[in-house]
Amino acid sequence: KVKESGLVLPKDTISTYLYVVGTMGMGDSFRMTTIGDEEKKNISEASISEEVVTYHDLAMKPTESSISLRVKAFASKGDAKTANELLEAFKKRIGDDVDNKEAIRLRTYLPILKQYCESKDVG
Repeated sequence: KVKESGLVLPKDTISTYLYVVGTMGMGDSFRMTTIGDEEKKNISEASISEEVVTYHDLAMKPTESSISLRVKAFASKGDAKTANELLEAFKKRIGDDVDNKEAIRLRTYLPILKQYCESKDVG
């Protein structure tokens, strides 16, 4: 609704909302589907978090937190290669920016590794 209304939220509010989406999982916060409808639930959860990440990245610079949620979304869809490419592009961008003190944490790589292991494509 925020996006539809054209409302521009303060940066700290967007960051807090991004944190909540990233840590709680939207399925715990909003009951968007009926119980037993697991596929629709996963789609709803993913699309809400992706919308929040997109809003965050458009309003501010992408951060490790927003990239981490994008990586999780790609990995959960089985697209570890794209998730890895996204992470490497972000790593290159923050490496080129001398003012940026942000680091990529190992936990950001975990969904990619997990997806590679589950698909037996570790090589």
